[in-house]
Amino acid sequence: FLKAQGVDEVIDESTIREFFPNATSGTWGIDDEYLFRTAYKILTAPHKQPQLIFMLTITNHPPYRVPENVKPQKIPLPKEILQRFPYTNTETIFATFRYANNSLGNFITEVKANPDTAEKTFIVATGDHNLRGIGYNHRFDEVILGHGVPFYMYMPQKYREATGVSYDSYRFGSHKDIMSTVAKHALSGGTMLTLGCDMLSDVDICNYPYSYNDEVGIYKKSSNYMIRNRYADQYVACFIRNNEVNYKYALLDTPRISGLLVDPAKFSNSGEQCNEIENYDQLVHDIYHYNLTLNEKETDVVSSR
Repeated sequence: FLKAQGVDEVIDESTIREFFPNATSGTWGIDDEYLFRTAYKILTAPHKQPQLIFMLTITNHPPYRVPENVKPQKIPLPKEILQRFPYTNTETIFATFRYANNSLGNFITEVKANPDTAEKTFIVATGDHNLRGIGYNHRFDEVILGHGVPFYMYMPQKYREATGVSYDSYRFGSHKDIMSTVAKHALSGGTMLTLGCDMLSDVDICNYPYSYNDEVGIYKKSSNYMIRNRYADQYVACFIRNNEVNYKYALLDTPRISGLLVDPAKFSNSGEQCNEIENYDQLVHDIYHYNLTLNEKETDVVSSR
């Protein structure tokens, strides 16, 4: 699958062990620090053309554990925090999260400290879901956090000056925008087929100017974005699917909450903006499922080419 997407080389546990024979590992493979050490090794090796390294970390996954040579193994948490989670190993989960972030932080520090990499390397980090088990859907003041993931981007100063950066801490974005943002600032010239927006530009012409996932879309209604009660009359939130999720009913029934302060009417999917997001949602699913939704006759034609 990766090769079909244009990936030139796949580096897995066996390859990393050739570099670091004493690397520690867990259920899913090599611990994160060795993944980042390998990436740094590749970055600093001689190469004639730019490289794109896509990394998938695995340590911060169940069954949670911290490598034996890493301290702390557990992070003491207040009782009120522990009570929010349904787990018996919450302190280990937080220690694992700390280890994973520390591994990433060490990698970023190394890249920025090396003159050969600091001014020609972009680093982007994000997650595919938020903290599980914490119960965002049961706390109205935190419901917006249930759809949030971190997004970190390091851009060398000369690129910031050359391409211009407009950072808005109240702006919504989503995963569709990540590669678009990187490409706009890291690549010189050329064109790119994308459904995303440049999240660091306030003049970018974007066909889909809203954040999106399978459940919720949030639309930019004016020059500002709403988050945590701010600009509450200047955005529209649209529920796309999975109506059985209970926090959506909570939002509909209790519109004046500190997480999403809106007019209940704005949650209806009848508005123009919500229609656009619904159409985008359908487009994404059509593209993803295209080969699976062909009828038998069409499938015969395609497979015969």
